[in-house]
Amino acid sequence: MTQPEALRLADFLDDQYDPSHNLEEAADELRRLHDETLMLNSAYQSACKIISEQDKKLVELETVNQELRKALREAALALAHATETMPVVYDDDYNRVSAAIAKAEGQA
Repeated sequence: MTQPEALRLADFLDDQYDPSHNLEEAADELRRLHDETLMLNSAYQSACKIISEQDKKLVELETVNQELRKALREAALALAHATETMPVVYDDDYNRVSAAIAKAEGQA
């Protein structure tokens, strides 16, 4: 495996150390930056994994939501028929189901 450029430069600076220059600090800074880059790459990979998992969950929830809306529409249709024969008993249920459908479809 080839050495990362920042570490190669740090080693070069160490080899070329001259007390009149602050090359040792520069080498240390390059090593620090390399370590920070590794940490940031790891955090980025973790974030990508989390986002991917969340995307899967969103797709699953959208599927469930569609199934629930379909069931609500079917329930509303059944309640509409029942309301025709017994309006006092089913009117409130029909209105609640209709409101739930409207809310769900407004948020979709």
